[in-house]
Amino acid sequence: SNWSSSRLFTTKNSAPLPPTLLAPVNEAENMDLNPVLSWREVDEADFYDVQISLHSDFSSDIIIDSAGLTNAELATDSLNSNTVYYWRVRSVNTETGTGIWSASFSFTTIPDKPSSFAGLSPANEQSDVENPVTFVWQKSDLAESYQFQYSEDENFIFVSDTTTLDTSLTILHLEKGSTYFWRVKAKNAGGESEWTSTLEFTTIEAGLSGPNLIAPLHQSYISESEIEFEWEPISGALFYSFELSVEQDFSEITIDSTNISSSNIILSNLEQNKRYYWRVKAMTGETES
Repeated sequence: SNWSSSRLFTTKNSAPLPPTLLAPVNEAENMDLNPVLSWREVDEADFYDVQISLHSDFSSDIIIDSAGLTNAELATDSLNSNTVYYWRVRSVNTETGTGIWSASFSFTTIPDKPSSFAGLSPANEQSDVENPVTFVWQKSDLAESYQFQYSEDENFIFVSDTTTLDTSLTILHLEKGSTYFWRVKAKNAGGESEWTSTLEFTTIEAGLSGPNLIAPLHQSYISESEIEFEWEPISGALFYSFELSVEQDFSEITIDSTNISSSNIILSNLEQNKRYYWRVKAMTGETES
């Protein structure tokens, strides 16, 4: 047969490919509340459409639906904290049409700042705090770490500063009879809490020194039936306590004598061929060595 009449058609380029997402990387965490989204440019694209959603299928809650972007980035504004967002981009060519959406990426914004809390121990204006000193404070919601400070200066000009993950911290060897100030604040990726109220405490006064023993000499052998135990007097001591034991750790006390006003004591009729240990403590009306 003869050829049919001819028809004319023109092929055109397909819609542009979807962009490759760059930043934030997929499943990024602790993003600030104004992240800049970026993607790799597509040669055939005249502009781009961007969507940000609270759902991975973008079925609802489209937070940002921005069209006609000429640059391969989008600066967001005032996102919510502690929230997972999903985003995607597509390319648009004015002649060939709109391409398909890219694969979606997600990111999580920074958490809320830690909540306020209080220091517990040592309590404010507590006195006679003994070494070592254990500082204790309440748990702060959302806290990832705590910054602890103590100082002998209430303005914290000269300060000891420590970071810890716990709600307590033990400090060794604070000066006796000294006043200290302490405070704590909580931190996380979203920021930090206010300092706790400053708490003040005073360590216990230095006690009396232990007496120096004079006689009998250490590791000496004694044959006398009457033995005088003597020690150096302590300035300020009102009286002394004396203990004698056959155990080095004094777990069993053979003789326990208190309220001795002099710096010696005489004992008689101790068991022969026996090893003994002895010690002395000085006392005032309030403290002891």
